[in-house]
Amino acid sequence: MTAEVQAQPAHTVITLDIGGTKIASGLAMQHADGTWTITRQSSVPTPALEGGPATLAALVAEAGARYAEARADGAQVVGVGVSAAGVIDTSRGVVTSATDTLPGWAGTDIRGALQDALGVPAYILNDVQAHALGEVTLGAGAPFSCALMVAVGTGIGGAVVMNHRVLPGPRGLAGNFGHMHHELANGFMCSCGRTGHLEAVASGYGIAALYGVRAGGVRVPGAAEVAQLAAMGNAVARTTLADAGAALGEILGGLTNAFDPEAVLVSGSVAKAGPVWWDGVRSGFARELMDPARETPLLTAALGDDAPLLGAAVGLSSYLNERN
Repeated sequence: MTAEVQAQPAHTVITLDIGGTKIASGLAMQHADGTWTITRQSSVPTPALEGGPATLAALVAEAGARYAEARADGAQVVGVGVSAAGVIDTSRGVVTSATDTLPGWAGTDIRGALQDALGVPAYILNDVQAHALGEVTLGAGAPFSCALMVAVGTGIGGAVVMNHRVLPGPRGLAGNFGHMHHELANGFMCSCGRTGHLEAVASGYGIAALYGVRAGGVRVPGAAEVAQLAAMGNAVARTTLADAGAALGEILGGLTNAFDPEAVLVSGSVAKAGPVWWDGVRSGFARELMDPARETPLLTAALGDDAPLLGAAVGLSSYLNERN
């Protein structure tokens, strides 16, 4: 895809996005006219259940494959940008904390492994922070300088963007909106090991868990299956989607009151769950907003799966510019 950013000299970077289910990668070229193009896109399953070392090995292998393709294309690779699940210390490129969706991932030195393997600089961002950086630079958030971003997929992550910069916080924790308390989640186990967090009932696995309890122990793989049941008229599925959406909306409304963003962006696979879910999100959001924030737009992110890849590339580019 192509999007407009501030003009820079042409160069190519390897960009990767690692989550609990897949590792996506590509080559991102920033052209002299300021546009970005992603080519050589690929994805492989994340070997999450095999532990952190196996996941890192798969990531390095994907980076190596894209590096070889770039060289074959005659391109000069100037670095690697990574969008990674977990709490990331961006100054070191190390995962400081991770949920059980990626067992053994905490403590992984992503930057060190990539720089050792490829011999080029690497810059690591949290996946949702990278997603937000892509969206506010090139996507639905481009008209705004201040925005909140939430990605609702396997888990729930978020990011705070102020003056076109992602705020990671001193411990890299800023944006963990899924780990805020909501009464709907009381008694439900979150991926972080605690109960009562929004993610436990409003993420992909959380919606499936909430439906399972309400349906008398029925097991479904995730939110997509609940959405299918809702579309077929299943009353329990419809109520589950609506309640999960409303819980998310209420949290986003409270955050809007706290941060006063110009817009709130929603992305992730669960955002495709359909009108029942979206009606719930919008109603919950509206209920919580203070009067001065009533006009804050709630927007669907525009870049899809390209957002974290673009955000990782933009983050790396800024990092290299600051070093020079």
